[in-house]
Amino acid sequence: MRRRNSLIDNHAPRRDDPATALIWGRISVSRQMLRLGVFVAICSLLCGCYARAVGNDSAGQNLQAKFTPVVVAIRAYQQKHGALPDNLALLVPEFLAQLPANNPSSGVVYHLNSAQGTFTFLYTPSWPRPGRGSCSTSIKRINWQCAGLM
Repeated sequence: MRRRNSLIDNHAPRRDDPATALIWGRISVSRQMLRLGVFVAICSLLCGCYARAVGNDSAGQNLQAKFTPVVVAIRAYQQKHGALPDNLALLVPEFLAQLPANNPSSGVVYHLNSAQGTFTFLYTPSWPRPGRGSCSTSIKRINWQCAGLM
């Protein structure tokens, strides 16, 4: 007669245990996906770390609002002078009271590409998104397009 090892038998998973039913494939795929979706939703709400797309995060939205008047001023300069400014300092004081800081140490850098007629800024997206973000728009029609840089 075979002797049972009570230590192993007491701790071995049983096939009729609901916790191991998923492992043994007795729960349908649709129920598994539903449970996973609910789990992810609850975790996202509890931890508050829902990652928004680059440009739709709070930092990106704030900078788009901050730089839209700069783009409008560039367009006004172009309409008055017939060309884009060679230097953004030419916008002050006629079209803008002052330019936003363009300092790499602040984490925000912007640039006017006169050849393409676009305005671009680089920034660090809001947590938890790593890396850098870049948003650009045409001077003729303001429509911010953003992408992430790792």
